[in-house]
Amino acid sequence: MVRSKSELIIANALAAKGVDYAYERPLTIEGVTKYPDFTIEDMESGQTFY
Repeated sequence: MVRSKSELIIANALAAKGVDYAYERPLTIEGVTKYPDFTIEDMESGQTFY
């Protein structure tokens, strides 16, 4: 489930490419929590994309 039509398009595109993602996973930086729409973790490089 996503909140908007635009997010649905992105979620479908990621799923079609086989990209695992988390939706609105909490991200806390310096005590402030945000909820990025998509979080993608690249296990090979160890990078996280928001």
